[in-house]
Amino acid sequence: MNHVGDWREDALIDTFIRPMAESIDDDCALLAPQAKGQMISTDSAVEDVHFRRDWPAQDVAYKQVLATLSDVVASAAQPQSILLSLHLPNDLAVEWLAAFCSGFKRALDHTGVRLIGGNLSRANQIVIVTTASGPLFGSPIFRSGARPGDLIGVTGRPGLAASQLAALLDKSAPASADRYFQPPFYAHLVKDWVNCGGITAMMDLSDGLPVDLERLCKASQVGAHVVLDPLLLQAKGEDLDTWFRGGEDYELLCAVSPSAWDQLAHIAQSHQVPFHNIGHFQAAGGLHFSLKNELYRFKSESFSHFKP
Repeated sequence: MNHVGDWREDALIDTFIRPMAESIDDDCALLAPQAKGQMISTDSAVEDVHFRRDWPAQDVAYKQVLATLSDVVASAAQPQSILLSLHLPNDLAVEWLAAFCSGFKRALDHTGVRLIGGNLSRANQIVIVTTASGPLFGSPIFRSGARPGDLIGVTGRPGLAASQLAALLDKSAPASADRYFQPPFYAHLVKDWVNCGGITAMMDLSDGLPVDLERLCKASQVGAHVVLDPLLLQAKGEDLDTWFRGGEDYELLCAVSPSAWDQLAHIAQSHQVPFHNIGHFQAAGGLHFSLKNELYRFKSESFSHFKP
């Protein structure tokens, strides 16, 4: 019974999945209606595309949960429940599944989110699909609300996760990957921000600042001028292109009304979250990046699953 293929499906569910869930005896879960509505988002991770089988399974699971919840939080909602679908090869060691479930449960405990169901099936490689939902704090915040003159705000330290991933992929370079495997959970911060007001657009940074900012600008039909200096670390030797373009941060990218900046920054400080003003949105189209008072051009394209 060393491999997943040695077990019956019900036995795998009873042994590894059921202990994480409150109740999964039925094919559907009942979600109570929300007066203000609720947000829902789905995400997936595929072996050898998003992760490697020899990476710590508990870390892969933890990251998958937090990455999925990030979209819900960035829409100004409180994640409450999550679905998990696992597609596993027969030759997968049962120890991998046990470690995965341990990390998944740790993420649930950290965020207070409930596992309410999912699916388990056989596949040629590991595929993880998660779907999260939760009620709005107030009104939803979308990418499309940025206005000319709004400030561009970014939480945390975008680039650190990508830097760690680059080291992780280079097995000859030992490095901590704690930030890559442990995305932030900003539900409490966003709730306080919503109560304050002043955020006109928001999304999480999953594919890198240039790509995600371009998406927000396109949705809002605005341009942007970005000063990259506040996002630099003091450490020397960083590949700036990897740092700035890198994704997997799951930090928050916001459009902020100038009159609300100080109060929103104070709220972020009270949550011990860095909040950087990196520029402003403008009516003219296009993105313009500067570093040390000079125009900055990215040397290569950001990652894309499907290239033209």
